[in-house]
Amino acid sequence: MSGASDLVQVLDEWGKSPMGQTLGQARDHVRRRLPVLLALGALGFVAAFPFTSDAVQWLIAAERLPTGVRIIVTTPVEFLLLQVRLAADVALGLVILLLT
Repeated sequence: MSGASDLVQVLDEWGKSPMGQTLGQARDHVRRRLPVLLALGALGFVAAFPFTSDAVQWLIAAERLPTGVRIIVTTPVEFLLLQVRLAADVALGLVILLLT
């Protein structure tokens, strides 16, 4: 049982250190702003998703591809997941922008 009490003591000391104080302040900052961050992320995802189809079509346009290159899509789900990923990237970018 001594190992557990040693761990508690070490963590308590670390929490009182300058680095621990800074980390605690950052945690509190994110917790206070969490509802706003989640709402902005959801709004960014919903707003960006309809435009992702056009963005993907623009990226794979024949005039942009090198000679002899063909884009192969194995399943329709692949295209949908790419749209979801692009929309999630936009949402995450907005959240990170708000955090800074």
